[in-house]
Amino acid sequence: MTTHMFRVVCAKPDSIGETQANQIVDQWLADNTPWTGDPTPHEITLVDDTAISDRPTHFRGDVRFEFSDDKPALVDQIETDLNGIMSWYRIGYHECDHDEDSATPCAWDRVVEGGTVPDSMPVFR
Repeated sequence: MTTHMFRVVCAKPDSIGETQANQIVDQWLADNTPWTGDPTPHEITLVDDTAISDRPTHFRGDVRFEFSDDKPALVDQIETDLNGIMSWYRIGYHECDHDEDSATPCAWDRVVEGGTVPDSMPVFR
């Protein structure tokens, strides 16, 4: 079984609030197996940086889970889901088996984007 790590930043559509976004994540985790060693909460946060004029309100979150499917299929599925509802997104992916605060921080093997991601959003390296 492989542990997959996704970090997502994406536009906040008018039709989805923070509660509904977390319900989507909760359903994903109910359908899959969360990595039990992950100390990071699996939740989507609504970031509203109104003091920073070039940073729009957006969702941000990390999800780690164990799954037997391959990386390309998972990334493609998440990208397909976001394409239908988000005007822009950035997804970072890598296989992960460690706490991000450890000596080996996450390094992103694959980054995909859709729409025009604002320059003020984090870049995954």
